[in-house]
Amino acid sequence: MDPDPDPDPFTELERLASNATTLNPSLPTAYEISRWATLFNYTPSEANALLIAHRSDITRTPISDAHWSLVRADREKVGYDREAYEHALALVDVLRSQSSVVVDGEGKRWTLFRLGGVLGGEEKVRGICGGEKELKVTKGVGVGLGMGFGEGGQEVEFVWVDEDGKRKVEEWLRGWGVLGKEKAGGGEAEPQPTKE
Repeated sequence: MDPDPDPDPFTELERLASNATTLNPSLPTAYEISRWATLFNYTPSEANALLIAHRSDITRTPISDAHWSLVRADREKVGYDREAYEHALALVDVLRSQSSVVVDGEGKRWTLFRLGGVLGGEEKVRGICGGEKELKVTKGVGVGLGMGFGEGGQEVEFVWVDEDGKRKVEEWLRGWGVLGKEKAGGGEAEPQPTKE
């Protein structure tokens, strides 16, 4: 859900003000955390952090009521609520916020994508990129990588992809966000979390 690249300043201020009035300050419930962990392959702490970030982000572009009414029945059938669906549509932005660009000694640009969540592991990224060769994976201990990822000394992994690989991963994520994992190559629909 990339925002309009050149929005009218007054329209943008109006949108931000509208978002600020509709923020959901409540903490995520165990059920909501379970839903996001199941849908997006997050750990519970990742799901909690991303739910909080989603709810407090006044810059995000919420879907319209008309959009939600068109997709609601299909999305709810596979476990989504409106909030999870909006997050699915913004997965490219989430991935970018956890990524870094590096230029090597030969001037080639590489994007380091954090592995995990919907993106899974190196094998999945290799399949998305269509490459047969192994991708370079860098491991590190996170110290505040943002939104709960890699904090507290947790080991995290990043995969290096070139510009073509970056484009393919972002296209795949956009498709995954719209179609969901049951149609975008993410595997079978998983069992839905149960209310406690």
